[in-house]
Amino acid sequence: MMGSTTDPMAEVDTMSEVEQVAESAPPKARRTRATVAMVLVVVASLLVPAACLTVWVRNVVLNTDRYVETVKPLAENEAVRHALAARVTTAVVDALDLQKRAQDALPAKARFLAGPIAAGGEQLVGTVATKLVDTKAFPKVWELLNRDAHNQIVAALTGRSGGAVTNDNGKVVLNLRPLAQQLATQLAKVAPGFPKNVDLSRVNTRFVLVDSSDLASVQSYARLLDRLSWAVPALALLLYGAAIAVSPSRRRAVIWVGLGIAVAMALELIAYGFGRTLYLDNLPATAHADAAAAVFDTMTRFLERAMRMLLVVGLVAALVAWLAGPSRAAEAVRRQWRRLVDRDVVDQSGAVPQWVARNAVGLRIGLLVTLVLILVAWTRPTGLVVLSLAVVALLGLAAIQLIGAGASGSPVGVVDEPTG
Repeated sequence: MMGSTTDPMAEVDTMSEVEQVAESAPPKARRTRATVAMVLVVVASLLVPAACLTVWVRNVVLNTDRYVETVKPLAENEAVRHALAARVTTAVVDALDLQKRAQDALPAKARFLAGPIAAGGEQLVGTVATKLVDTKAFPKVWELLNRDAHNQIVAALTGRSGGAVTNDNGKVVLNLRPLAQQLATQLAKVAPGFPKNVDLSRVNTRFVLVDSSDLASVQSYARLLDRLSWAVPALALLLYGAAIAVSPSRRRAVIWVGLGIAVAMALELIAYGFGRTLYLDNLPATAHADAAAAVFDTMTRFLERAMRMLLVVGLVAALVAWLAGPSRAAEAVRRQWRRLVDRDVVDQSGAVPQWVARNAVGLRIGLLVTLVLILVAWTRPTGLVVLSLAVVALLGLAAIQLIGAGASGSPVGVVDEPTG
């Protein structure tokens, strides 16, 4: 209400029934519950990185539609297109054997020209290959190539092989023969001297997507992560929920949960950066470094975004729980918020804070149920969608807490922390 203030000590004395029971419990019991809650938070936070990996492996790496969408931007990447053009150029040149063709076509005295002619032909092949991967139609070709190959990528990750993508001594190799055949066909059109039917069955048309001696261990982890794709995230959520339920101070437990998620994601982001550097530093000398970096970054970008998203969500959750606490800084923020609300948002009688305070539980449940239904109804929600819904949920809960705290004697006011 305009001009009215609430006694901070009165707010601190306003406790929920659960917290009153917690404070009346013996100090030893409260300490035991707090210890158990902290252990649960630590265990759940250790599971969060694995949960991110399981969801990423299941929903991106082992899902055809999402995999194709993930690698789709690589068709527009200059380094990848250059590497693809170089690979199919080499394959077609090897299949054509331009030097031998020139020698056979020239008289004996002019065979010294076979080398320059072959070099010119190779340059022409390279030019046509570059134009081929630069056309507007190439992204569609790339998409179809990867969609057809996805089953073999899954096979490589699960230890099987064969088809367009194979596991070859620690490598995931994409067969570019269809693209090379398209290049040979295009060459016959632009240069009538080139043969129309080029046998590509005996030349190397492979393009290395992943080159790592650790692929065998990755296969083992991929199979395990696929099996645990739902169990690990569910277990982490259950442990976090149990920690909040068993803690003598649920608000403080929420802070622990938020910080636990944030710390786990910060450490996983550090490990992700280290792993990326280690992978790129150990590429063979013949690899296209820029293309390899582009492939790594593109294929793992949703994993990195998920980690950053959870880092933000954890920090916001901890901040909201802290704002509901009895510290002087939190009280100052709430007082400033009430002044803003009383001045600009609600009517002079303070009816909105009173109504929010009376219906706080229903508003929280309604907000969360609505957002969960939106998430369930959303077809293949992206990381940005999940992040947006999480931020809306946290900001909505914070608004309910802060607006309701502006009502005198509000049940959603801050609570004291049990001592002992």
